[in-house]
Amino acid sequence: MLLTKDVIRDELKQNQTVFKFYSSEKISLPKPRLKSAISESLVAHLIQDKMILNALQISEVKFSASGGDLEIALNEGNRKVEVKSSAKSAFQYFGNKDLDADYLIWVHFGEMLEKSDLGEIEVLIIEQKELKEKIEELPQSKKVSLKKIKTVFNGRSEIKIININQI
Repeated sequence: MLLTKDVIRDELKQNQTVFKFYSSEKISLPKPRLKSAISESLVAHLIQDKMILNALQISEVKFSASGGDLEIALNEGNRKVEVKSSAKSAFQYFGNKDLDADYLIWVHFGEMLEKSDLGEIEVLIIEQKELKEKIEELPQSKKVSLKKIKTVFNGRSEIKIININQI
């Protein structure tokens, strides 16, 4: 079940509190990861509200039943959407299902989780044909930085800046 927009914002605010605690206490442990349900639900709402993938005639967005993150229903059939998210560190691990998706959407929260207010996020959208053409330029380790993705897919992806408070 998709989280509501209010729940997403509340969860992000709770994560900000945790991130600030880790920073203020100089805790040397890795900061907790954002739950995938938050970023996946956020992307689903962005699609439903036509803030991203707005050129497509999408009739439904739902969590995937086939093991991926999300599915979007189009007249010509369902498409797989894989969602990645990152904070200040701006890296992610890519697996085969990410690279086989029809759309790869990376939500970058940047430093927002370490601040006291919700603000802008960066959303990067890459279509499967672009992934297939440029796969050899990604690191073999499958650990990929947002900077590398932007370099490899420069001009071949779409980037949107979205204010969390406006969803």
